[in-house]
Amino acid sequence: MTPTIDLLIGSPLSGEEAHFLRQLFADFSAQNVLILANFEITKSNRSRQIDFVVITDDHAELLEHKNLRGPICGSDNGPWKLTNFAGDLVDYPGENPWSQASQAKFLLSDVMLA
Repeated sequence: MTPTIDLLIGSPLSGEEAHFLRQLFADFSAQNVLILANFEITKSNRSRQIDFVVITDDHAELLEHKNLRGPICGSDNGPWKLTNFAGDLVDYPGENPWSQASQAKFLLSDVMLA
């Protein structure tokens, strides 16, 4: 049987996210896979945008796509810092990516359980 890739997109993708999606297709071309891309989930007052969920025959994974260039410093708590082109450490402008991905994963799990 020929492997199939099913794709469900909540909102249009462009730029780096579209490029990443093309790479996912290439990486999983030999497997049966379901890819959920760029959708939002809400429960009570909590809402999260999910970049990608990839589901294969034996695994499912939430992928938070970040387009970071150069070395980064950070932990699962607290702010992250990026190394800019001058070699200086600067604050990451958004929410802590580790925290963001963890919260999205827990909310997705809660919504699926409900």
